[in-house]
Amino acid sequence: MAGLQIFVSHLLSSFLGQLCTTSERTCHIGFTSCGGEIASESRIKFTSLRSSHGINVTSSYDEGRFSSNKSGFYLVLSNILSNSQDGYFIRKNGKEIARAWTHYSDSLVTPRYTAPLAAFMQLSFNYVITIEGKSVDFSSCLTIKSRKELKAVQTKDTEIAKLSTIVTDLELNYTRLLHDSLVTQANYHIQKLEVERLKEIKNLDVVNDLREIKDDINMLKASNRARSEDILAFFQFTGSAVDTKIKDLNDKLSRLEMSQNLIFLQVNSNVKKVGFTATNGHVIVGSFIVFRDISTSYGLTMCSEYSGGIFRASIPGYYLITVNILANADAGFSICYNTNAIVFAVVNWNGKDKGFHSATASAFVKVSVGDTVSVVGFRIDQLESSTSSMTIVKI
Repeated sequence: MAGLQIFVSHLLSSFLGQLCTTSERTCHIGFTSCGGEIASESRIKFTSLRSSHGINVTSSYDEGRFSSNKSGFYLVLSNILSNSQDGYFIRKNGKEIARAWTHYSDSLVTPRYTAPLAAFMQLSFNYVITIEGKSVDFSSCLTIKSRKELKAVQTKDTEIAKLSTIVTDLELNYTRLLHDSLVTQANYHIQKLEVERLKEIKNLDVVNDLREIKDDINMLKASNRARSEDILAFFQFTGSAVDTKIKDLNDKLSRLEMSQNLIFLQVNSNVKKVGFTATNGHVIVGSFIVFRDISTSYGLTMCSEYSGGIFRASIPGYYLITVNILANADAGFSICYNTNAIVFAVVNWNGKDKGFHSATASAFVKVSVGDTVSVVGFRIDQLESSTSSMTIVKI
C-alpha cells in the first residue's frame, strides 16, 4: 500500500509538471508617425504620431532615433516627400541598410518627389534606427513594426483537484486500516497474556474460566477473521479502482503530450523569422532584374534560395514583397509570382524629363515550398543600381 501511495503521488507531480509547461505566442507591436522635419545634420524626425500598438513611443523614439527596447525582427518603412533631388537612407547603428532617391534629373524645374524606403532587419537591445537626408516635407511618414513574444500558462484546475482528492482519500483509508489492524493485534496479545496468567491461578475454576476465555478468543478470532476479510476485500476494491484511475491518468497524460507537441510544432512554424533586403540591381539576360548585394538576411540560405534574380521559397507562408527601382524614363517593371506578373509599376511613362525616376511596387502573396518570385524589367535602358532594392519578408 505504501508503494502504491508513492506511485500515485509521483504520478500527480508528473501530471502537474506537464500542465505547467508554457507555449510561445506572439502579438504585433509598432507605430506610425508623420510630420517629417530635419532634427540635426541629416537625421530626420517624425513629430506627428498617428497610431501605436503595444509600444511606448515616447521612450523608444526621440529626435529621429528609434531605440529598440527588446531584441527581435523589425520592418522599417518610410515615405519621404521632398522638393530636392537627394538620397535618403535607413541606418542601423550608423550603418546604411537601405537607400532611395526622390528624383535624379538634369531638368531645371524641381517639383516635389517621393522617395520610399523599406528594410527588414534584426535588432538587439538598444540598437538605433535613423532616417537620414538633407531635406524633408512635413507630409513624410515613418512606420516601424515588430512583434513581441508572450508566455501563456496552461492550467487544469479541475483535473488537479480530482487527483488531489483521490490521493487524499487513499491516504485516509490506508491510515484507518492500519490503525484497525494495530488495535486488533494489541487486543489479541492482551487476551493471550490474560490466558497465561489465569493458568497460574490454582484456586479458581480453571475449567470454566478457560472455557469462557476460549470462547472469547474464538469470538475475537472470528471477529479478526471477518475484519481481515473486510480489509482484503477493501484492498482488492481499492486496488482495482486505483488501477483504473492510473490507466485513465496515463491516457490523459499521453493525450496532453500529443497536444503539446502539436502546439509547439504550430508555434515554431508560425513564428520562424524569414526575410532579406537586397540592393545593387542589374538587368540580366531575359530582362530579369537581379539584386547582387544582400544587405540583411534572416532564416534563409541565400546562395540556394536567391539566384539569378529568382527567389525560390523553402518555407511556406504569407510573404510581403517590396521593390524600389530608379531607372531612365519610359521604363517599367513587374513583380512575378511563378512567372505570372501580379504587380506592374511604371517609372515615367511618356514623360518629357529623360532623367532617372523612382518607382515602387509591393505585393502580398501566399507562397508554397518551391514557388518562385522574380522582378522583370520593361524598356529599362539604364538602371541606377545603388538605389534599386528589393525586400522580401515572411509575415
